[in-house]
Amino acid sequence: MILSEQEINGFEICKYESTNITQTRYNPETKELIVFFGRAGRIFKYFPVEYDNYLFFKSSESQGKYFISNIQKNPDIQFEPYKPVENND
Repeated sequence: MILSEQEINGFEICKYESTNITQTRYNPETKELIVFFGRAGRIFKYFPVEYDNYLFFKSSESQGKYFISNIQKNPDIQFEPYKPVENND
């Protein structure tokens, strides 16, 4: 379930009521989906994730189940660890 949703600098940012996936950031231009995993505290970038796939993911009853079946196990989608850029302003 989505707790909040906003757009910042071209990213669609969603926070979820979930212990597995706590937040996502999606860039429709680059088709990159950044996933914040709650329990493990890890962050990964998945690409390319088509916009329709992202919409189904964020609106699904269980983001975790949809993510595993349609994004994580999709052989056409690559992933890599992601480290957010710190803003020192």
